Amino acid sequence: MFYPDLLWLVVSVGLAAAYAAGVLRLRRRGDSWSWLRTTAWIAGCGVLVFVTSGGPGIYGRLQFSTHMLQHMSLMIMVPFLWVLGAGGVRSFV
Repeated sequence: MFYPDLLWLVVSVGLAAAYAAGVLRLRRRGDSWSWLRTTAWIAGCGVLVFVTSGGPGIYGRLQFSTHMLQHMSLMIMVPFLWVLGAGGVRSFV
């Protein structure tokens, strides 16, 4: 099931587009950027869309267990993927 939540769909697509534009700008300048970082960022945007518009977003309003799955995904999975996309683990060491 997929019932699009327009707000989070627009936010996620906007973040992915801004990130892609930044990567393109870096590549045109001659700098390199890891494809793993780009994949992690896009995956974080995809998880955001799925959690808010897919099954957890639909059933999260009806079942507490699904609501908690949605909540934990939004608070743990999405930021983790975005941090990996922003600079990876090495930037914190």
